[in-house]
Amino acid sequence: MSNVYNLLESKARKYIPYFIAPLVKKVIAYPRYYAQIKKCRSQYNTYKDKYNQPVLFVAGLPKSGTTWFEKMLGSLPGFSDIMIPEAVSYEQTHHQSHTFEFPSDLFKRFKKALVVLKLHAHGSLHNFQVLEKSNIKYVVMYRDLRDVAVSHVFYVQRTTYHPGAAFTKI
Repeated sequence: MSNVYNLLESKARKYIPYFIAPLVKKVIAYPRYYAQIKKCRSQYNTYKDKYNQPVLFVAGLPKSGTTWFEKMLGSLPGFSDIMIPEAVSYEQTHHQSHTFEFPSDLFKRFKKALVVLKLHAHGSLHNFQVLEKSNIKYVVMYRDLRDVAVSHVFYVQRTTYHPGAAFTKI
């Protein structure tokens, strides 16, 4: 099911105009999440004894290597990446994601699942408390901000559905 969403997303990126893309992204957030959590849970019984940490959490600024690391961790046998719908909705509503506050029950959702969760969230007291309360180990990715800025410009230029694409032509 996850492959179907990946295929649909790649087609959407190619053919959907940038001004419609946020709505589409918001609409598919819940069905995608349910397909992802189902996949994460389906592998749990097979691989649960292999890992002592069933939830792998990655945080960092956009364009700092977090997606690369998420995909690498997601290639571990049994693990799958997941995106929570609240983060998608927040990003679409606020036009950014790095000030997102974790839902208090965030990690309780992932019982009996092998999950890789990546969020561009900030290091607020609330977010640290959610991590600590859930006993979640985490990785924080960082990169020189000059490199982040350059990477972001090229990302926006190459991403036809990105709302800023029309304003970054060099």
